Amino acid sequence: MGLNKSIKYYVLLLLSANEDDPIRGKLFLQKEMFLIANEVDIEGDLKKLLRFEPYNFGPYSYPLELELRKLEKNRLIKTRNEGKTVLYMLSDEGKEYLNQIRNFDKDLLTKISKLKKGSERLGYKGLLRYVYFNYPEYIDKSKIKEEILGAN
Repeated sequence: MGLNKSIKYYVLLLLSANEDDPIRGKLFLQKEMFLIANEVDIEGDLKKLLRFEPYNFGPYSYPLELELRKLEKNRLIKTRNEGKTVLYMLSDEGKEYLNQIRNFDKDLLTKISKLKKGSERLGYKGLLRYVYFNYPEYIDKSKIKEEILGAN
């Protein structure tokens, strides 16, 4: 399996999308990666790697959590606390790493950029509502499903 099929590759593309716009919080990062795995990566390789399962706030991936820690440790991504929210950003090293990839998939980046923009527009509850309605098999263990599904 090449780099372009790795969790690392998709995380770096997501963080580089929309001019390196940071992702506000782990929930957004988890849900955006979930949507990329289900709606952008048609072959399904990413979905197999991430192994999402039902959790407190819908689909959650332990492999993604481990990869995020590894990427931060290797300084390819950085985080910054903003109140209760953690911002996830591509570091200068991460940008350089992506620039060195010769077969960089521009079409994939465009799809990811649209997804990221749409998620940001939906906001916290809107993104969760979208995921909960479209992927109900992942909400069994959600602590907030009534709040999200009952909200207008």
